[in-house]
Amino acid sequence: MEGVANSLSLGKESSWGVAVVPTVSIAIKPSNGLTVNQDLISIEGINTKPSKNKLMALGKRNYKGSYTVPAYPTALGFLLGAVSVDTPATVETGAVYTHTFIDNITKPAYTVEQYLSAVSTRYAGVNFISFKISGKAGEEIDIAVDVIGKTQATAGPITQSYETNRPFNFGDITSLSIGGTDIKAKVTSFEIDYTSGLDHFWGMGAVEPAKAYAKQSECKGKLTLYLDSVDVSYFADLIAKTERAIVLTITGDAIGTSHFNTLVITLSQCDFSKFNTKFAFDYNAVDIEFEAREDATNGIFKAVLTNTTATYAV
Repeated sequence: MEGVANSLSLGKESSWGVAVVPTVSIAIKPSNGLTVNQDLISIEGINTKPSKNKLMALGKRNYKGSYTVPAYPTALGFLLGAVSVDTPATVETGAVYTHTFIDNITKPAYTVEQYLSAVSTRYAGVNFISFKISGKAGEEIDIAVDVIGKTQATAGPITQSYETNRPFNFGDITSLSIGGTDIKAKVTSFEIDYTSGLDHFWGMGAVEPAKAYAKQSECKGKLTLYLDSVDVSYFADLIAKTERAIVLTITGDAIGTSHFNTLVITLSQCDFSKFNTKFAFDYNAVDIEFEAREDATNGIFKAVLTNTTATYAV
């Protein structure tokens, strides 16, 4: 009876792992969610009993999970935290703002509340460690995120209040370009997959992680498109290892007096790693896989989000 009452809420922490009361709720698709995982140390000693596990102790405890969220114009700003904290700017006073997310060692941390029927759990020190933005012709655009947390505690759920904007969908893609050439009309699906490289460190004296630290980040993706004589040039780019910029622009509903909910993703330097097309009786489709590298201006990944949210420092 209570299944549809399940909810996900979050609040931004000032210090990693210091829990806050969540203030924002995000509508999610059916997802795995955060789960508790802990190692068990089996203590063995030879004696007259044949039992294997004679004593048990706690080893490392971790909190990992994943969520899939429709690309709501406001919620995206929280989930893009895998890249870095945003840099807000005013576009239209009191109405429209832009938020720039670029690859950085500094990552925001959240307290995440999962309410599942009778169980309400708050996980502190939660970092969004990776995300995949994807879309298919005829469908909404989704963002799937992987998360890790530091600690957990039970608490009563907050009163949920959800974003009223509609999520972006395939019809909102105003441009998807390779090397400045817009190919959106030929693309049937796309994926952009960013991994922050953030991980947890365990020291002595506690079963839960003591630190969060950054390793190397990476970004890669995939495009499926209609193969024609023009697209053959991308095969030549693959062979020659010619780098191209890939830019995705998504434009949603009108906001303010003359602006729109907008997401622009820029991968300034991309190499193609795969060009594959299959024999078929249908139209010829090609799968192009690519990897991005760091650019001096835009990093390995840059996203500019325009919406009515003044700040993500909730």
